Amino acid sequence: MKKVGTRAEIDGVALMNNRKYTGYHLNANQSMMLLLLSGKLQGICVMTRNFEDGKKDAPGDVNEYISFDVVKLKRSKHVSINPEGNVTVKLRLALKATVIEYGKDNLIDKQVTADLNKRLSALLTDRG
Repeated sequence: MKKVGTRAEIDGVALMNNRKYTGYHLNANQSMMLLLLSGKLQGICVMTRNFEDGKKDAPGDVNEYISFDVVKLKRSKHVSINPEGNVTVKLRLALKATVIEYGKDNLIDKQVTADLNKRLSALLTDRG
């Protein structure tokens, strides 16, 4: 949480184990993805991203920004533990989203829409 003028602004989510802080926290984008993966944001999730560098509120050309609403999601999870005790989790999240605003606008062109789908998928799949 940080102070902005006379108000407090939340800038992330603390990860807890029961009532004890784990020492880890998620930023706003990671928090949004966590809620999507848990199935809690369907129908109320509006995101804005910058295609130039993938960061919210990043400086750059306004035409590179896209705002979209997640209207449907499908998720699956597979957890496995190998003999050494290492845990592997494979998550799959398929989103159906409606574009609310896109600076370049040519969404009638099917090629532009296909390219936009690929770019947005790559942006949301970022593992960093």
